[in-house]
Amino acid sequence: MVKIPDSYGMVVKPTTQTQIAPSNNTSQLTAQTVQQVSGNLMNTAISMEYIKQKEQESFNASQILDFKTELSKFENQKRVALTELPSTDAKAIETAKNQFLSDRTNFVNQYSNKFKDNLQVFDLIKRQANAESVDFEYDVDRVVSSKKKEYGQNVIYKSIYDINNRLENGGNINRLKEQLQQTLQTGFKAGLIDQQDIIRETEKQKNIIGELQKQYEKTRYANLVADGRMQIDPSNADDRKLGDLAYQNIIQKTSKQGIDPMVASMNFIQKTGFVPSNVKGIWSTQLNVGTPQQKLTTANTIASLIEDNPRLQNQFHNEDISFAMEINKRSNAGLPPAQVIEYAEKEVSKYQTMDRIAKTQIITQKDFKKSIENNYKDLVNDYNPIFSKNPAIDDGVKTTFEQIVKDQFLNNKNATLDGSIEFAKNQIKNEFITTEVGQKKVMRYAPETFYQQFNNGDTSWIKKQFASKVAEHHLLPNLKDIDKDYSIIPLPSTIVNGKPSYFITHTNPKNGKMDLIIDNFNRPVLFTPNMEETDWYKNAFKEYSKNKKIQFTKEEMRQILADETEASNLTKAIKSGSKNRWEGL
Repeated sequence: MVKIPDSYGMVVKPTTQTQIAPSNNTSQLTAQTVQQVSGNLMNTAISMEYIKQKEQESFNASQILDFKTELSKFENQKRVALTELPSTDAKAIETAKNQFLSDRTNFVNQYSNKFKDNLQVFDLIKRQANAESVDFEYDVDRVVSSKKKEYGQNVIYKSIYDINNRLENGGNINRLKEQLQQTLQTGFKAGLIDQQDIIRETEKQKNIIGELQKQYEKTRYANLVADGRMQIDPSNADDRKLGDLAYQNIIQKTSKQGIDPMVASMNFIQKTGFVPSNVKGIWSTQLNVGTPQQKLTTANTIASLIEDNPRLQNQFHNEDISFAMEINKRSNAGLPPAQVIEYAEKEVSKYQTMDRIAKTQIITQKDFKKSIENNYKDLVNDYNPIFSKNPAIDDGVKTTFEQIVKDQFLNNKNATLDGSIEFAKNQIKNEFITTEVGQKKVMRYAPETFYQQFNNGDTSWIKKQFASKVAEHHLLPNLKDIDKDYSIIPLPSTIVNGKPSYFITHTNPKNGKMDLIIDNFNRPVLFTPNMEETDWYKNAFKEYSKNKKIQFTKEEMRQILADETEASNLTKAIKSGSKNRWEGL
């Protein structure tokens, strides 16, 4: 660059008058300088414009990035909302896709409208939104499809639930089984369930039907027990559960009728011969820790029940029975309850303090023997009804009576001597009854005690089977006098299972002694009553199962036949050959 000289004052513009003019070299240099400066200025302007453009592009890109972030947030919110859509709302599922896509479009439009003055950004937002709509629409389609399937499955399973609910509430089993299969097949064809689902739901309904039948039988049997039409064995755990259920049903029913629970309990026990578990618990508590009045009332109640039905004695704890008997013995003296209880407790306490040796000495004394003799006479008189023939007394009764007294007295801490005698009397009345199988006699383990009675309590079938058994093995001229000349003896080893078998004896005409009947192999003949072998039972079993179209086990059938109403209907149907049997039972 040419250096411009320093000015030392006014510089006069060169003219031709001055005779001074620039040289050619100087002019060229000046032109070049101007040209160079102009180029630099243009380059600077271009550079600044480029930078400005780049800054705008970067700013636009940032705004697009912000849009993508906000759009992503919006879409994720919609995805969450879609997954939370109730699968039970068909209308919402059906309109979900259009609604969610419309919401997205509105969001994009509202966002892009903020950049109407910046057409470049506006256009970029639109293009970016369109590019990413494919993924969003795919996600919406996938979730909606899943919701539709869930809805279909819900419809199927709601139908299954309704079917099973109607089943549990007494609906027609066969009809509802058919409806379930139709529903499952519909769901299978629609791809909503698979074969495993069909197997699972079919098995589930089968279990429901099984439980319903069990509950029905339990309730039905419980009602029979409550009505006194079916006997139960208090020593059997399942029977006790059935008895407790029957009692609960009765208490619920009578409480609605305003009947006193104590009265209802007494009626139930007298009718069924069963003492419910919770009743025994309450009475035991009242006997041991109740007020004097509660102890007295409970003792008298227990004593009264046992007097009417000696078999009830075995359902109470020995200690409770002993104490109740001791209280009851003193209750008729007209003393106040507190004094009665005081005397009873003193008597019990006297024997509680004795050891086994001291008690043993008491039962070896003459007074004890005399007491046993006198009380046994009273016991025999109890088996001499005024209006019936006096059956023979089994030879072992007296011995058994004495042994029960001794066992009770020695082994029960609450037992008094008098109480043990009363206990033994009740036990004998419980265990020894009059049998009419063969010779009429009082015996222990009589078949009438152990084998099912049916058709209004008829046990003649036992006698008929006994006669057939005798005829099969002992063809004697005096067979017609079977009630006179033949008798039974329980086989001890079979007693423990509750279904004893019996040896058969007959009177030897030569010496008048009772001899065992022997079979062809020189073995004693055994007689075991079996109701299932009777013609009546076989016909009833066949007809009942045929009519009901239900296969019952033999044990279930035995319970069914205990129902006097059904038993009577069965008998009539068998005789008449009626095709329309037991409707409404």
